[in-house]
Amino acid sequence: MKPLIYGYMRIEPHQEDDTIKHLEESLHGFADRGGYELAKVFQEEVSGSHIAFDELLLELLNHRARQVVVPNLSHLSVSPLLRAIMLSQLSRRTGAHLHEAGAP
Repeated sequence: MKPLIYGYMRIEPHQEDDTIKHLEESLHGFADRGGYELAKVFQEEVSGSHIAFDELLLELLNHRARQVVVPNLSHLSVSPLLRAIMLSQLSRRTGAHLHEAGAP
């Protein structure tokens, strides 16, 4: 059985479906190349919201998963300070490791 990895991405209101699909494919590709099973992708759809991120944290705790992949770090936040806080929460509360798929 492959270890689980969860995806997280921020969706902007103006993003086209093809762009969203490409981002999701980058997460699936990362999981496949790394030998993971992508269990679920959490999508943050409201600007400034962290509802999906909070759901991700709960999912990680419930399933004792320790791996998360994002297309790139800006999907956590474009603000360096908020991004650092989110990374700290991810690590401190769940012990999870964050990976970047390398998508733009």
